[in-house]
Amino acid sequence: YSLKVADGSVNWEANLVDIFGIKVPSWGFASSPVLRDGRIFVSSGKVAALDASNGEKLWVSSEAYHPGYTTPVVFKHGATEYVAAMDGKGLSILTSRDGVEVSRHPTKAQFDMQATTPVILEDGSQIFIAGNMTSELLAFDGASLKSKWKTREIKNAMNNSVIVGDVIYGIDGKQGSRNARLVAVNLDSGELIWSRDGFGYGNTIGVGGHILSLSETGELAVSGMDKSAFKEFSRRKVLESTCWTTPVFANQRIYVRNDLGHLICLSKS
Repeated sequence: YSLKVADGSVNWEANLVDIFGIKVPSWGFASSPVLRDGRIFVSSGKVAALDASNGEKLWVSSEAYHPGYTTPVVFKHGATEYVAAMDGKGLSILTSRDGVEVSRHPTKAQFDMQATTPVILEDGSQIFIAGNMTSELLAFDGASLKSKWKTREIKNAMNNSVIVGDVIYGIDGKQGSRNARLVAVNLDSGELIWSRDGFGYGNTIGVGGHILSLSETGELAVSGMDKSAFKEFSRRKVLESTCWTTPVFANQRIYVRNDLGHLICLSKS
């Protein structure tokens, strides 16, 4: 749906089942719409571009892969604009102008359940991807993808990692796991720098020089973004489980919610 800001009335609507020509995936359509230069990009095994003014289909990619639950990323490499889209079987790079696939990198995920967003680095020449079995750093030259390293030291199930400088900070583990840990991994090599076992599964974002984490059991934790060692500054129970939504920091406030739709706003202090 496109809604009018003034009163919330519907401006236009588009049916993704019709656009993609597929059944509703097991966990629904989870891709966030990505707005770029008057176009909206969404993905679910295929990638579609819509006209942001009226919702009309501009193009749909021809390859139909196993649907994922990720959000596509629009980026530039050189003078060309691309779309990076994960699905249940791998990563596709398409041209944003017409949706032609220029490169494909297969991946493996348990139950083909891929729910993280690719991270574009170095002006599009590197792409970090992660799933519930492995994570990987890829090199992209505008025509092909090549693996630089692959590791099991950091496995993001539904949560994206935070990358700052040459370090990846993220939660390694799956939902419901008591063994989920917070780790720091070297971006250049994929080697583990440090880990905090028993940290708890959840979602992380970077805020200044800190990592803000919301565990699936409703604990909000603040840790240091420090590659020398793990440092936790605070941890507080703020919600009842289950919490699979990424926390949001805006205007010096923290917003968190759980699966029941309970929303809490906290001050930074």
